[in-house]
Amino acid sequence: MTSLQTGGPNQDQVAYWNSEAGDLWVNVQTRFDRLFAGITSAILDAANPAEGETVLDIGAGAGDLSLALTARAAAARVVALDVSEPLLHHAQSRFKAAGTTVAETLLADAATHSFEAATFDLAVSRFGVMFFADPPQGFANIRTAMAPGGRLAFACWAPLSANPWFSMPREVAVAVLGDPDANAPPSPPFAPGPFQLSDADALRGVLEQAGFSQIKIDTRTIPLLTGGTLEDAVDLVTTVGPASRIMSEQAGTADDLAAIRDRLSERMREYVTDGGVAVPALIHIVTARA
Repeated sequence: MTSLQTGGPNQDQVAYWNSEAGDLWVNVQTRFDRLFAGITSAILDAANPAEGETVLDIGAGAGDLSLALTARAAAARVVALDVSEPLLHHAQSRFKAAGTTVAETLLADAATHSFEAATFDLAVSRFGVMFFADPPQGFANIRTAMAPGGRLAFACWAPLSANPWFSMPREVAVAVLGDPDANAPPSPPFAPGPFQLSDADALRGVLEQAGFSQIKIDTRTIPLLTGGTLEDAVDLVTTVGPASRIMSEQAGTADDLAAIRDRLSERMREYVTDGGVAVPALIHIVTARA
């Protein structure tokens, strides 16, 4: 696997996902696959993969959705595309362990990669399409890779205020350490990040501008089930996400982290169930035609 060259419009994302962040996500892969299991299932239902199809998995990470696709239908080919070399190396190992012969990896930026035209019957993504520097251009480039009438199906986050998995740790970390963004200028529209496509009307406009049709946005609540104990859930939500970022940017101490964890334990207690901690998430399940 050759390294992805930097210098393109999404170079900040390329650099981030090939830094320690990529290795961190490899380490938590199993826990996040479990957390997002309900979302993976929703994407598969929306995509409705059929036998013999060619599939592009955008922002595939460690390959969980790609593996789920191979289990759901006998695809002819599944290409797991990502900018992160550490995550794709891990995906390769998982494909080999699963014994799949149709899944492969592609280290590339979906927004700029020179795809062979009209190659894929289906393009899918689980939280991998919210980081384009120019979303209409990124989706338009993906459309070039899709066969005429090909199907697009992906999940992205609805607004931050409706997603306590993000909003709660951020509120708690800011209460303990202060807000590192307090004096920052407002983010431009469609700034890359988890909530880039959270506005459903704007999302529809992006896809229309990119040339997609028959766009459907099904916004629904899907529980994020951590499994394990409340302490396990608090550990996960402080390892990756806004609390971890604020700890780093504000030079938080071990005592600060302990205070954040204590407050999160109290806030998250309402989500404890017999099967673990289930945090409601508001998600856009999006489908369209190329």
